[in-house]
Amino acid sequence: MPDNSGFISASSDLSLVFTNHLTGKSKVLLRLPYMLKAIDIDPTGHYLAGASLTGQLVLVDLTDNSSTVLVNETPNRILSVAFHPTRTSLVYGTEVIGEGGNPTADL
Repeated sequence: MPDNSGFISASSDLSLVFTNHLTGKSKVLLRLPYMLKAIDIDPTGHYLAGASLTGQLVLVDLTDNSSTVLVNETPNRILSVAFHPTRTSLVYGTEVIGEGGNPTADL
């Protein structure tokens, strides 16, 4: 977290977990219907963006632990996500999935 209070991780059980790095104690913040493969926290620490292999780009409000799907690119995979330092943009990288479920170089 930007305030050095701990860190957030995405778990294989579909949850976001906050861990206090000083005490080692963890708590589940939110469970989602899909696993996030990449996350980034905005510079204020109020928002987390997450990317899933099932094509969802999610914005989590860390003040109330609510989530909103910003983009759904199913069947494509969203592999990375990052907040721009100015907090005015959110960028993400997508792997395009073609017929037969295989990645394609065609964009």
